[in-house]
Amino acid sequence: MKAVLIVPALNEASVVGDLVRRTPRDLIAEVIVVDNGSTDATARVAREAGARVVSEPRRGYGAACFAGVAALPPDAGVAVFIDADGSQRPEELSLVVGPVLSGVADLVLGARKLAGRHPVHAAAGTRLVARFVAWRWGVPITDFGPLRAIRVDLLRRLDMQDRAFGWPVEMVVKAAVQGARILEVPVSHAPRLAGHSKVSGTLRGTVRAGYAFLSAALRAGRGPVMSESFRNGGDTGRAQPGLSGWLGAVAPLWPLALARILYGYLWWQQSGWKVPSDDFGRKSGGGLWYWVQQQIQYPTVAAHKAFLVNVMIPHWTFFGWMVLITETFIGVTLILGLGTRLGSLVAIGMAANITIGILSVPHEWGWTYTMLIMFPVLFLLTGAGRSFGVDAFLAPPLDRSAARGSRLARLIRWLV
Repeated sequence: MKAVLIVPALNEASVVGDLVRRTPRDLIAEVIVVDNGSTDATARVAREAGARVVSEPRRGYGAACFAGVAALPPDAGVAVFIDADGSQRPEELSLVVGPVLSGVADLVLGARKLAGRHPVHAAAGTRLVARFVAWRWGVPITDFGPLRAIRVDLLRRLDMQDRAFGWPVEMVVKAAVQGARILEVPVSHAPRLAGHSKVSGTLRGTVRAGYAFLSAALRAGRGPVMSESFRNGGDTGRAQPGLSGWLGAVAPLWPLALARILYGYLWWQQSGWKVPSDDFGRKSGGGLWYWVQQQIQYPTVAAHKAFLVNVMIPHWTFFGWMVLITETFIGVTLILGLGTRLGSLVAIGMAANITIGILSVPHEWGWTYTMLIMFPVLFLLTGAGRSFGVDAFLAPPLDRSAARGSRLARLIRWLV
């Protein structure tokens, strides 16, 4: 495969020429320098050093990278990225290009071994986001360094959208979602020799970049799943819509998440008047005891009344605890979005039981109990826990375990 180097550059005339000349041409067929609106001689110096220069006046790291990708020749098989500021060594390009050319990996990232002065806040912020992505999508990474190599066919399928700080993160997350083989190798990194960093130069810039990184990661994680043939290293054609695409459509439904939380709070509140010290209302005549007596007095189904009279009343304290535990469980699972489908199943059963018992009681509104059943049905069908819920973090590792053949993971995955 033909490897082409893309170098985004902004006001780096003093170092870009040397970088181009040091590029190993036995490995890199062509060097494309993207002039990202420089006001110095960056373009001229790069051209004189032997690079093809592409102009991208719209400022932004992602915009420059995208322009470089658009300029790739039709026969390019591997796209390689490196910064023009002198912080990376072009002599180490083989470390990221080699595994792609040999078919070991689809995307190789250079993890920076920091040397010299480098802002602590910048390094910590990048590493923190990298750890989140590594845990959330199961990729073996510790850094989002600029030195990287990726198969061109994969890169084009990623449909890269970020035109600013988030480009490196978007690439990794989308590749992970599509099942690409991702590898990280250690590379050198020194303080920049030219240009000015809008990301790591100041604490404010680091915070902005960190936010952009995290936002890009969460957006990118909603993409389609790549077909199995790509996971095995073959040419696949088009990405296949799959579970992640479905989750992507569900995740933005924040009103559904809000409904889930409010519904869960309703159950939590319901559990509050099941008081063990009052023997669940039997001592005072209120609470759960009162409503069970109402259901016995105004039965909807004879069998239900028989169960209350012959089974529940004789074992009142046991069933009181069961009701309290069940309603608390429903409340906790739906408020947290933790095991949402399991909580919804339990809520459907509990709501159906209440509805059967209460429909004939005078002055009760039947439609409210119908809604009590319909909401958990909706949560069950949509997986609403993945909007503002813990299930959003549990689903990816469970997916990976299920893909490796774990039956338990498949079962638990369905319940979230």
